[in-house]
Amino acid sequence: MKKLLLIACLLLPGIAYSQICDIKEFLDECPTNDPNIDTIMQDFEIRLNDTLVTDFPCTEPISDLPIEEWTQPLIYLQTLRTIYYMSKQKNFPKLPWTDMNLYDWMKSKIDGIDIVDGTVGGLCCQIIDGKTFVVIGNADEFNRNYDRTWIGIAGNIDFLAHETRHADGNGHLHSSCCGIANGCDSTYNINDLGSYGVQYWLNLAWLRGDIDVGVRESYTTSEVLGLEYDFITNVNTFRDRICDHSADSITLNDIPQPFGRERNTYISATICSGETYSFKGKDLTKPGDYTETYQSGTGCDSLVMLHLQVNDSAGCEGTGITDNQVRTKIRVYPNPFKNKLQINFGHPFSGKVQLLDMQGTVIKKDFITDSQTYEPELNIPAGIYVLVFISDDGRTDILKVAKE
Repeated sequence: MKKLLLIACLLLPGIAYSQICDIKEFLDECPTNDPNIDTIMQDFEIRLNDTLVTDFPCTEPISDLPIEEWTQPLIYLQTLRTIYYMSKQKNFPKLPWTDMNLYDWMKSKIDGIDIVDGTVGGLCCQIIDGKTFVVIGNADEFNRNYDRTWIGIAGNIDFLAHETRHADGNGHLHSSCCGIANGCDSTYNINDLGSYGVQYWLNLAWLRGDIDVGVRESYTTSEVLGLEYDFITNVNTFRDRICDHSADSITLNDIPQPFGRERNTYISATICSGETYSFKGKDLTKPGDYTETYQSGTGCDSLVMLHLQVNDSAGCEGTGITDNQVRTKIRVYPNPFKNKLQINFGHPFSGKVQLLDMQGTVIKKDFITDSQTYEPELNIPAGIYVLVFISDDGRTDILKVAKE
């Protein structure tokens, strides 16, 4: 099988992004070069031993920045910048504990971060000049070096979310039910998550690709799963800090491989000789491999890769879409539909189902295991869409559907 290169968003110093497309490139940039950094610094103060920090010396790339210059204030400015752009994701999922995105929710609860020498871990909250601050310790060189990468920054984000949750409503105080004094949540109630529940939910959202920060373009599955998967499954991690272990138990089978959101779509189709296959405005008649670049639902580049075959035998039956004619054994009804589709595979189906708009954007993706039916709720604008079914044995079927 031919390997295809991914097209990542080009990140240039001084550019304001609408979405993080490649987290490794993003984190190699100095936050002070970002056009929106003044907004972020107005929304959140960063203090060092109670004193406001206004100067953040930085040279790019951060991966080569001497460790003594990669300071804790600069690290948390980068952390806040990451939260800012992560929350701008076009289809950012609804957080279970608020109607706001992550950045706006944090902004509504805390005024900043105070880095205090000698502090172990962190706490919420401290009031300085009438403002609410999360307090954290000043990390050593080993841990600051770790924070050059997504894994380190992700840990800072979920830590801030944990402490911010203490400032939200009733404080969501810890209990001691897990045997750690004031170190646990009693339960995992999706409608009222505690602080460890918030951390668990965020890490699971990153692993599943629900919150997309371009990790797939930057790291291998093992690099990310080696830590984040452990965070939510193993002893003394977030799930273990929930006393009744009521958080969803997951396995590697529940996590996309490779890790994170897949922006690329692979299609295999067959048309009969004399027919055409429409692909981004081009009418294709010859067999071959074709690739086009679209913008994904998150705002980053994605590739749609088509393997087209032409069947010139008598009695040909293709699987391609040709002028509203669909040839596949899978049945979809009603078509047109209003908000819900009923899909009958005609046999037990295991694999991936994708819904694309006519620009190639992946609108919805689900994984099906040994099921003959699938009934997705689709609250989407009226128009024409394409369903792509990719079974575990490699077969691809394509159907065109219309939303009223």
